Parts: sequence; C-alpha cells; structure tokens
Amino acid sequence: TRRNLELTENMTTKKKRGALLGLYSYTKTNMGARLMRNFLEEPITNTHEINYRLDGVEELASSTITRISAMDILKGIADIERLSGKIAYGSIMPQELLRLSDSLEKVESLKQMLENSTSSQIIKDNLSKITDFSQVISLINSAIDENANIIALKENGTLVSNDLLFGYCVSDNFDNIAQIYEETCNYSTFCLEKFAKNIS
Repeated sequence: TRRNLELTENMTTKKKRGALLGLYSYTKTNMGARLMRNFLEEPITNTHEINYRLDGVEELASSTITRISAMDILKGIADIERLSGKIAYGSIMPQELLRLSDSLEKVESLKQMLENSTSSQIIKDNLSKITDFSQVISLINSAIDENANIIALKENGTLVSNDLLFGYCVSDNFDNIAQIYEETCNYSTFCLEKFAKNIS
C-alpha cells in the first residue's frame, strides 16, 4: 500500500523525513512542495510524458548557472495559490497584496530568464502558459500605500476590520476605495485562476 511504501510520510513519525518525499523535496516554494507531493502520489506512467519531463530535468541539472538563478528567484516567491484563495474569499490583507505583487514580478523575471536560456520543450511550453500579470501588479502597487503602518492600526483596542484597514492603506490619489479594492481583487482572481489552471 501507499502507507507501507512511505511515499509521503514515515509510518512511525508521520513526518516526511524518512519517507521518499523527504529525500526528494528540496523545493523553494510551498507551491512546489505541493506539486512534488502530487507527483509522488499520482505518478505519470506514459513513457512519452516521462521523457518529456526528464528532458527539462536534464537541462536544468546540466546548466548550473540557469538552475541556481531560477532557485534564487523562486526563493522570493510567496504562496501565490494560497493568496489567490484569500482573494477569492475576500480575506486578503493589504500587506499580502503587496507580497503578491512582488511575487508576480518575480514570476515575470523567472520567465524572462528561462526564455533566454532554455532549449527544453517542456520548459518552453510551460513558460508560454504564464499569464501577463503587468496589469495586476500595476493595480496593486498604485492602490496600496506600502508605507502604511498596518500592523499597529487598532480601533478601541482591537484590530480594525478589513474594509477599514484598506481605507488606511489605499494611496491618497484614489478616491473610490471600494472600487479599487474590487477591481484589484477581481482581476487578480481572474489571472491567478488562469495561471493555476495552466500549470496544473
């Protein structure tokens, strides 16, 4: 059984250390860790697909500079899937939106770097699926004041609500806070859902 094979967790400790996942999971993002777990739990069996994936692995394994550069960029990328879910549920916080914007900029940098250095078909195919996030990044950066002290904001001794919190953090040049918040979240959700669908 999967449990006896200890694919994702050690039978004794219930942790990934000592399991197959613990040996292979050196991912730089939470999204990558989940994807690696999924690869082990639902491995592909088609020979063409296996070789297609291994071509990309081989290129990155043999190109030290490209691999290290990609790893350095990936280390700075937040959990975009998780942040996308918070946007969908309307529970995203201002500092999380700024983190999302920064991460999307890093995704753009990663795409440009790999486009200029890869010959692997699987990497090229996946790069072509990455959405242009420039409008999302622009909306977030122009709407949210990154210098706002949102950690200490309180009202009557309790943390302020999300709506009021956004009121403190939205840049002065925006009059309609609700509209900007709605546009940013809706467009971000659309792009991120498309991105998640493409890479799955």
